[in-house]
Amino acid sequence: FVAGGFGDGYLDGPYAEAKFGDVRDIAVDASGSIYAADRSNHRIRKLSGNQVTTIAGSGNQGIQDGKGIFSSFSQPKAITVTPSGDLIVSEQNNPALRRIAPDGTVTTFELNPPYPMAWSRLVHDTDGSLYSCRDGTGTILRIFSDRRYAVVLSVPYTLADFTIKDGVIYA
Repeated sequence: FVAGGFGDGYLDGPYAEAKFGDVRDIAVDASGSIYAADRSNHRIRKLSGNQVTTIAGSGNQGIQDGKGIFSSFSQPKAITVTPSGDLIVSEQNNPALRRIAPDGTVTTFELNPPYPMAWSRLVHDTDGSLYSCRDGTGTILRIFSDRRYAVVLSVPYTLADFTIKDGVIYA
């Protein structure tokens, strides 16, 4: 990792002094800022300009929409950046997805119909389409802007990771 002192914990500040809990995923935006899903601290952290800051999450486990530290997460697990600069986050204990706007406002992004599983990976294609891998399976869903979804790949083994480029899935 590019930042973080020795040992687990939570501390914002310069890269060398910052502390993290259990970072499960990172995403990088167009300007090169790194966003980390800090699972055990229930926070979303930003690394930019030699500083680590909390952009969302109070640190208390929960599922609360709000702005910045007035929101809460339940073990954030996967994160991606949309072409418009929003962050999409999945959580260990919440089957809904969460959207963080550039101003730090967190809202719940329910699928229609609701999908009863946690997500282990979130990926955006070059056309902006959102794809997600269902936890512990070989199922990848495409999530449409109207919150509907479709299974685009189902294999008989668990996918640890995948990426998509120009509509082609690499797993």
